[in-house]
Amino acid sequence: MIKFFIMMMAMLILFVACGRDGEHENISDVQLYEETLSPTNEPSPPVGEIIANSPGMELAWSTAQDFWDKFTTGDFSAAIQLMTAEMQTIIGEQTLQHTHQSILTNSGSFIKQPITLMDANYVGGAYSFQFMSLNTTAFSIYQMMVSDSGEVEAFWIIDSGFNPAPISDNATFFVETITIGAGTPWALDGALTMPNNASESNPVPAVVLVHGSGAAAGDMDASLFNNRPFWDIAEHLSSNGIAVIRYHKRTFSHASALMQTFPDNLTVWEETVEDALLAADILRNDTRIDSDRIFMLGLSMGGMLAPRIHLEGGNFAGIILIGSTPESFTDTIVRQNLEFINTIEDDDMRNAFVDQLDATIELFDALQYFTAEQARALPFDGGATFYYLRDFNMYSFKDLIDRVHIPFLILHGERDYQTPAHVTIPLFEEIFSDRDNVTMYITPGLNHILTPWNATGLNEVPGDATTLPNVTYESLRQISNWILEQ
Repeated sequence: MIKFFIMMMAMLILFVACGRDGEHENISDVQLYEETLSPTNEPSPPVGEIIANSPGMELAWSTAQDFWDKFTTGDFSAAIQLMTAEMQTIIGEQTLQHTHQSILTNSGSFIKQPITLMDANYVGGAYSFQFMSLNTTAFSIYQMMVSDSGEVEAFWIIDSGFNPAPISDNATFFVETITIGAGTPWALDGALTMPNNASESNPVPAVVLVHGSGAAAGDMDASLFNNRPFWDIAEHLSSNGIAVIRYHKRTFSHASALMQTFPDNLTVWEETVEDALLAADILRNDTRIDSDRIFMLGLSMGGMLAPRIHLEGGNFAGIILIGSTPESFTDTIVRQNLEFINTIEDDDMRNAFVDQLDATIELFDALQYFTAEQARALPFDGGATFYYLRDFNMYSFKDLIDRVHIPFLILHGERDYQTPAHVTIPLFEEIFSDRDNVTMYITPGLNHILTPWNATGLNEVPGDATTLPNVTYESLRQISNWILEQ
């Protein structure tokens, strides 16, 4: 049942004032231990060979097409019956309907034609299909997981043909196209918003935006249904004299290739850390940027990784955390699932989920004793293994933060139900109790990404997420003012 818990986590986790530490501290000074591993897996066979030799492929693809037909025509009650019992409980017809309406709002009506299969893999007991579907104003690429038994385990958007956000004629900044990791297999599309007055003689401060977990909000704008928080941040900051670099997340652009290249040893280094460092290097090598005033903004999991990214070579002037937490990744997963279980009214169903979570907690507790080989042998979710969790916990926020002395700005919504303020802020206060360069704000009525919404609990998050407005002006001003004061 590991897959259930990580799917719940992926749905929920999207997705601090003076002084500066100018000296870079290498991660090797603080890492818990090092190990050199040689890949033990043979290269994955071509996609066609994987599918041809996988039992049940015809049933799985037929189920995927059937689900898609029912979903796009609005037959949500029939679509939900094609999903696993766990996903039926988690999602429900209302969330499917909200998702459907959001796609219509963003991309127009579905164009009725056969969906185009782009990629397929057999991973961890399930078939993973990537396919393209057309709407009247955009195209979208989706990923769907179908179990061996022919049930849909999950589906989500991994890319869309959105047009760039319009820039007004009187804008005080412009947008440049960039590439993260140019010339490598992991090249990522990105954008640099640059104030009009930036020049070699007038270098400006700059910020690297780092995504939260998962691939669902992994485009350069961190798009979530109707909301584009990274665009909101970039537009405001660059309108106020601060350059911003943003880019597609690697698991958004190269999900299938990552799973084939790292079949059992994918970590957050490949997923997030390396690309954040490459983005910081682009800024550092741009003469229009003040190289001593490069900051990082981490959303959710991006903030959890901030100390590691800084110590690995980010060497930032300051770090901004939005909806983040110093909890370990495994503690966050457990806490979120406990909160979700507490919303289940049926006693038998709730007890079943409690039993499943207890088994997961036992594995998480044992994780610190796993060898690398043991961790690589235990499947986690979506093709990842416990090696991913093991690596994450080895470089935890709490273990590294004592070596990070730069200023922090911590912004948290009072209605953040993924990383609740009443849990997270006391942890931050304890960690930073002896520092005078940490600023924290808790804003009433705002959620995980600092937009206002109506949800009053964790169980209402998926349904309410389709009506998100923009990041509030108050939050944006807090970010820009803080950066300009450093």
